[in-house]
Amino acid sequence: MYNISKNLTINILINLKFHIGSNRYLTNIKTISYIFGYRNSISILHVEKSFWRLKYFYYNFIQFFEESNTLFINSTKNQLPLKNYLTNFNSNALIKYKSYNKLYINGFLNKKWIYGILSNWQELLLKIKRNKNKNIKSRKLQNFLNIIKHKNNSLFFPDFILMLQQDKSALNEILRSRLPIFGLIDNADNPYFYNSFITANKSSFETIEFLFSILIISLKNNIFKEQNLFYKMLFYKIKNIIKKNNI
Repeated sequence: MYNISKNLTINILINLKFHIGSNRYLTNIKTISYIFGYRNSISILHVEKSFWRLKYFYYNFIQFFEESNTLFINSTKNQLPLKNYLTNFNSNALIKYKSYNKLYINGFLNKKWIYGILSNWQELLLKIKRNKNKNIKSRKLQNFLNIIKHKNNSLFFPDFILMLQQDKSALNEILRSRLPIFGLIDNADNPYFYNSFITANKSSFETIEFLFSILIISLKNNIFKEQNLFYKMLFYKIKNIIKKNNI
């Protein structure tokens, strides 16, 4: 079984270019403690702090997944090739948990945030109906809503948000909806709004792919712990039955 405490090293993060941040002039004052220095006006993130943030994120995610399993992914950087990756992830990498639960991506957005996605689906659907076949934006919106439909063909609300790119419009709507936020930040972002975050190079697809591998590992490890606990309880129960009946 993979153990993040033993297998994860700072060298792995450096090879993934975790330490490369945004331009120096974009720096948010609340992230200064996570910056190691600057090179050619580019912020260099403190890899050791990213290392510990990643471990904290890992264990925090395990605890959170006890009661939550659907996430919505927001990444407004359309240069990142997320669509095919996430579609494949959703169809082939569903993580079963406690025999009935699983991690499910019920929506993702890798373009400009469409206001009302999380707070007013009914109004969005009404707008689509009124403007059907009249404008391209409505058709794009309809395509998006098709993504976030559950198996029973009805829209459902995510349990939490995985924010890969911080967007003001998205952040305002998410906070208004009171949804927990997990995600990646660099020196340009405000970490205050996140339940748990990792300081990393959020413009790198390799970083995002690594993040998803960490999520999968965390869930598998948790399932392993649950199974061990179940077998221990079963063992003690059988032992008590044997003792009670003098077998």
